[in-house]
Amino acid sequence: MKSNANENQIIMTNDDYSLPPIELLNDRKMATNHVTEEELETKKKAIIKLLASPVLSVEIVSTTIGATVTIFELDVKVYARHDKGFVPNTIALCLECLGARVVRRVREESTISVEIPNERPSKVLIREVMESERVQNSTLELPVAIGKTAENEPFVFDLTKTPNLFFSCSSHLDKIMAINAIMMSLLYKKHPSQLKFAFFPMNTDFNLYYGLNDNYFAEPQSGYSNENPLDNEMPRYAGKTIKSLYAEMKARYFLLKKAACCNIKDYNAKITNKLLTADDGYTYMPYIVAVITEYNEFLSYLGCDFEMITMRLAEFGRLVGIHLIITNHGAYGIPVNNLIKHNKMAYITFNMPRISPLVVAETPDFDLFTGRGDMLVSMGGETTRVQCAYIDKAELKQVVSHIGNQLKDTTTYTLPKYSPEGNAEAEKFMRRDPLFEEAAHYVQEKQMISVPLIQRRFKVGQHRASCIVSQLFDAGIVEPNIRHFVSSAW
Repeated sequence: MKSNANENQIIMTNDDYSLPPIELLNDRKMATNHVTEEELETKKKAIIKLLASPVLSVEIVSTTIGATVTIFELDVKVYARHDKGFVPNTIALCLECLGARVVRRVREESTISVEIPNERPSKVLIREVMESERVQNSTLELPVAIGKTAENEPFVFDLTKTPNLFFSCSSHLDKIMAINAIMMSLLYKKHPSQLKFAFFPMNTDFNLYYGLNDNYFAEPQSGYSNENPLDNEMPRYAGKTIKSLYAEMKARYFLLKKAACCNIKDYNAKITNKLLTADDGYTYMPYIVAVITEYNEFLSYLGCDFEMITMRLAEFGRLVGIHLIITNHGAYGIPVNNLIKHNKMAYITFNMPRISPLVVAETPDFDLFTGRGDMLVSMGGETTRVQCAYIDKAELKQVVSHIGNQLKDTTTYTLPKYSPEGNAEAEKFMRRDPLFEEAAHYVQEKQMISVPLIQRRFKVGQHRASCIVSQLFDAGIVEPNIRHFVSSAW
């Protein structure tokens, strides 16, 4: 069976394709998650002894053992009004273990929960989450099963409701683990005709997905990228791919307007019911998930253009089925534009230094997590501590092989070519700055360039100076491989 992405695609349900079976995932049980009764009793006595006071009455109501932490729910009665803040502050300061947190429950004013790390934390396997009833019976459009909560419950959400994700992490392994969990949960639920990925990796960690090139990946037209969609680590390819995504978004908005539909779900329903046909120019729209694994690195290479297009995709892409997963790796680096952060995003924060400018979740305690997938998810105004599901390379290869062997003759989904000509909206943010000419002469004279240098010389802000440097880069005044070297050919 051969499917062309540019033709009218109806969801293929009668073909020979089968979703990956759950048996491809590991089913081993980890013995390291065993928390003994003796360990629980020791911690209970330590908490009671720590909070012993004439003005307090403390009772441990229940305990919940999770993969990474154990939750002790306390019923605390404070006899002195001015001491109401004493309990959480005392626990947070005095417990000598990394990752201890105090969470005040809503059920009762006097009830709080203490999260204390286990001495032998365990891994949460992706199969444990995928086999849960909540995932198996899910009716979500893009279900993401990323791990288990501290209460040992599967954590599942709909990416179309989120609809964008932003990761802050200082550990490279945390980022890989989370993206693999998201990818795996989507591959197990969506047909290749319903879902496409656009990858922007800065390393080779995701080359294991190479077998899905012709099935699940969207790439620009020929000549915009090289043969492998996973080779977007080169800035010139990544810049053209993000522009092609922007062109795809504009084309989809045009089709929605023409079909009198409000969102992609209504539009695809009309396609499936044959209310819209290919003869009238309508095509089926698969969801597109763009994974930008090193946002700060791409921003340093591509500058203002990349930032502005990413902001537009984050703001308007969700209605036409384009969703972003952005990661910012490293303890220090370029802070993220607030316009991108606040465009309906869910924040996933791993262990990060408290002073890092890359932390996007406006919540404390992100510097107390134990690592190895221990994270805080901020979504819809609520924060949840989650242990990310683990996937090893062997089972990932099995799933990719199962999918790739079934659809060897499919055609890659092609994104339209970006063309700013005749588009007033594109010209508005792609045009040159009024200081462009003067800045070009200045850097030619100095034979050096940097954003602070432009800021000081022309008395402009950091964002505008970054845009000017990016425009000098695009015009060839700055060499493409070394941003601070000025070309003499201008």
